[in-house]
Amino acid sequence: MLPVVRQTIATRLPPLRGVGVLAAVSGGSDSTALALTLAEADARLEIAHVHHGIRGPGADADADFVRDLAARLHAPFHLLRADVPSLAAASPDSLEMAARRVRRAYLIQTALSRSLPLVATGHTADDQAETLLLRIARGTSPAGLVGIPPSAPDPRHPGLTWIRPLRLATRAALQNWLRRRRQPWRTDPTNAAPFARRNRVRHTLLPLLETLLNPRARDALLRLSDIAAAEDALLTSLASLPSDVLAALPPPLRDLLSAHPALRRRRAAAALLADSVPPDYRRVFALAAPPPPAAPPAPPATPAPIWQIGPNTLPDIPPLPPADSAPQTIWLDASGNRILVVLAAGYTPSPDTLCLHLPALQNRTLSLRRPQPGDRLSPPSFPGSKKIADVFTDLKLPRPCRPLAVVATLDGHPVGLGGWRIDRTVAVPAPTAPALHLHYLPAGKE
Repeated sequence: MLPVVRQTIATRLPPLRGVGVLAAVSGGSDSTALALTLAEADARLEIAHVHHGIRGPGADADADFVRDLAARLHAPFHLLRADVPSLAAASPDSLEMAARRVRRAYLIQTALSRSLPLVATGHTADDQAETLLLRIARGTSPAGLVGIPPSAPDPRHPGLTWIRPLRLATRAALQNWLRRRRQPWRTDPTNAAPFARRNRVRHTLLPLLETLLNPRARDALLRLSDIAAAEDALLTSLASLPSDVLAALPPPLRDLLSAHPALRRRRAAAALLADSVPPDYRRVFALAAPPPPAAPPAPPATPAPIWQIGPNTLPDIPPLPPADSAPQTIWLDASGNRILVVLAAGYTPSPDTLCLHLPALQNRTLSLRRPQPGDRLSPPSFPGSKKIADVFTDLKLPRPCRPLAVVATLDGHPVGLGGWRIDRTVAVPAPTAPALHLHYLPAGKE
């Protein structure tokens, strides 16, 4: 066992000796090292493998490899065969995200059915550095800078804990350790495919940072995550102080802890999580904002479109260029709101973006407006239609945010709700399908 892994197990994880652990093993170097590490730690090891139905004979060979490894370690073996491409095609998820959802659900189901309190994954120090760069590029909070913790309880399943024994070890060190043990592993060629954002970070962005800015950029990112973890824990503790404790504090400190925006936002995020709502920054800022001095005026009975394209402005589109070089247009309305219009391919889930299947828009009037009573959508995953008011309820979108939502209509019929929901008649059917991406930019926002 690598010394850094032994240190992680000793100082950052719950006890492993004799404890039931379900290890997620793909057959790659990281997960193979994970299985051997847990066996050496005398955990009561069981191994799970997911065949995603993507790579044909190569995936079959991966499953056979992991089955043989489990037999050699005397560990029960659990296999799931899934058709991830079909699941991804029937949902707005990318292939990568659909595979992740399938794996996570299967690991939780298997651990609970086998009464295993720990689920182990093979995340390494490299995965941590890549995760931080992805989150920084997308936009994150101090809590997001914590990245992948070595150990964390599952928020929805009490008694189940996720552990990452390899979190402080680099992939190169683990592979050298496996070579010294004469332990082979499997190589998944999709880990080098450029379609996945993590692969672009791993093979292009991070090496570029190390070459141009700091040869020890990975170490710097890991230090950042450790600093963020300590400060996040402190702020979370302050934000969770009971009201009677706050009331007993001296006035300056009490006022600071009650009204400080950083702590208000943490309380708002905790409230959303308690309701099983992902706490993205829009929801958090809406809940944490101080009450307005006066109620906003009621919207007009028939709101005017924010922005509208005429029926003849979408002629036959020639073959689209790659998404990263597709043409972009900015449309303005009288209020200064902006719509960034991008001809692209596929679907990009974002609260600020609508992705519409381009052929479904030909010679029809596309407009954006505020929600109106009686608006309905027919989501791809729902058998019939659904009131947009009910969609707001499902999303637990705070009521002050609902009148500000953006509804896309086609010939007057609602077909999209902001970046949250899309109608099946205009849903983008595949990652390569031609699409119109509408990025809504309110006035004054960059």
